[in-house]
Amino acid sequence: MTYLNFLVIFVIPLVIVGWIYFFKTQYISKSLIKVGLLILVFLAVIYTTPWDNYLVKNEIWWYGPDRVLGTLGFVPIEEYFFFVLQTLATGFWTYFLMTKIKVKLMSGNFYNLQWMVTLLLFFVFFLGVYLISIDRFRYLSLILVWATPVLLLQWGVGGRALIQNGFIYLVALFIPSFYFCFIDLYAIEESIWKISPVLTTGVLLFKLPIEEAIFFFVTNLMVVQGLVLLVSMRNEKMVKKYFLKE
Repeated sequence: MTYLNFLVIFVIPLVIVGWIYFFKTQYISKSLIKVGLLILVFLAVIYTTPWDNYLVKNEIWWYGPDRVLGTLGFVPIEEYFFFVLQTLATGFWTYFLMTKIKVKLMSGNFYNLQWMVTLLLFFVFFLGVYLISIDRFRYLSLILVWATPVLLLQWGVGGRALIQNGFIYLVALFIPSFYFCFIDLYAIEESIWKISPVLTTGVLLFKLPIEEAIFFFVTNLMVVQGLVLLVSMRNEKMVKKYFLKE
């Protein structure tokens, strides 16, 4: 199977279904989510491109030359489409949940928990920096150092909104993350791409390198948190504008 076949079979249909649902439904924050998705797609490509090129250049992961259309830099062309498609698939799934479950305001006295998570993320970042020079932690540490600045920003700005919307947040995160882990394992077993056994811990999650599972969870986390924050903060502004006037 080629990388393009992989996208056509496992990823593009999810985006098409999500796209159809998005444009057929009415939702108070639909226009905001549309803008949010465009921003997230843009950031996914811009932020991930240099990082992913570094991974391939240093053979942390690599692809079968006969499985791709070509490359831009060191990365297969299909990989750039994967950035976009994963963001849209997870984003449309999050949107679907938002049309079924009301997104709560960024309220409540959760400051202590918010800052505990923020401090934990700081610890994870510095742990990644510390581990980066150790070969078997190389991939894991690069994921942590790359992902935590974005997660820190999101939690610092609106951690209370994420805590308030815990149910929608977790469902939106875990279902697509498990799915992408499953198809990633299939791609590895089909040799569409391979993960370095030297620059990874060797810990497997149902045969999948744990680094790959962490990657999909943190990337989906960025998307889910971004959309939940946008809608929660937008709703809060509407309440203040129309109901809390002096």
